[in-house]
Amino acid sequence: MHDTNRRRLARTAAFTTALVLALGASPAMATGMKPGDPGPAPSGPPASDGPSNTSDPYSSSGPSYGTVSNCSVVSTPNFLGVSCGNGAGEGQTVKEYFGAEGVKDLPGCSHKALDASELAGLSYENTPGPEGSTWYWEYCLVDPKLGEQVRQAEISVSIVWIRNDAKVEKDDKLNALADLRQGTVPFPVAVPTPSTQPRVGAWTSFVDGTDDHVTVETPTVTLDAHVVGVTVKPLGKDARESVSCPGTGYHAERGDNPSTTDVEACWWQYSHSSSGQPMTTSEGQPAYPVEITATWAVDTIVGGVRSRFNTFQKSQVTPLPVTEIQALVVS
Repeated sequence: MHDTNRRRLARTAAFTTALVLALGASPAMATGMKPGDPGPAPSGPPASDGPSNTSDPYSSSGPSYGTVSNCSVVSTPNFLGVSCGNGAGEGQTVKEYFGAEGVKDLPGCSHKALDASELAGLSYENTPGPEGSTWYWEYCLVDPKLGEQVRQAEISVSIVWIRNDAKVEKDDKLNALADLRQGTVPFPVAVPTPSTQPRVGAWTSFVDGTDDHVTVETPTVTLDAHVVGVTVKPLGKDARESVSCPGTGYHAERGDNPSTTDVEACWWQYSHSSSGQPMTTSEGQPAYPVEITATWAVDTIVGGVRSRFNTFQKSQVTPLPVTEIQALVVS
């Protein structure tokens, strides 16, 4: 394979080989490169009378990479992907599909540039490679056998950068064989209920306002991801106080509060307005930098059998203005 002066970020080879990335780090952060932050950091939140806990009850195993039924699977907070092949070479052997007389005639690796949506899904639009380089999918045949069915050939999937002045290995047949199906995991958004404009002293139940289910399907393996719980820091991510609840939270109706409903919810009661907070809304209103963290569980489904693949967490800061209750003075 040619030396293209590239840097490997993520590899979804079988677990029988060395796992390139340590669990708990995103593909970009595993090599010291940091994706764009989801929101500004808060500072100096005031005290609150609301309930709190200091631990997140929802566990996370972190990003995971592996092989399931001869498909390469990647599951991270930003990206879900499965590479099984797209039907190319159906019924052919590796030798027949590639027209190879010997193993030396087979392609080693092939590359395909990431498009804009893939860069966004992986948060790589904010993580450029070195100047004068491009991000590529890298597909490599792993220990190929000439006589095996091409659909059974193992293909490792990696993301690499290659300098623009270097030779890029490309094999159209290998690219056609490696069909990477993908899904983008949305950032959670903290939505207050029942009122979208909370007031001091009123009970607020936070919910995650974005999609809570992502599915990636191939003929062989389906990835099914859903939110199992959320943790909210109403005063900001640097504050001690937090509340947690299952699913995406409870959408409260007017009149609901912790004493009138037994539904487990992310309840909070602000004791101060957001006046003086360093964060502001797009309209310039001072706002609390509410951090919400969604815990996702990802299952693989093969032949109707569901198995847990991994869990991960994704967070974002949402600005939330909180106003004082206006008193009506009667003279």
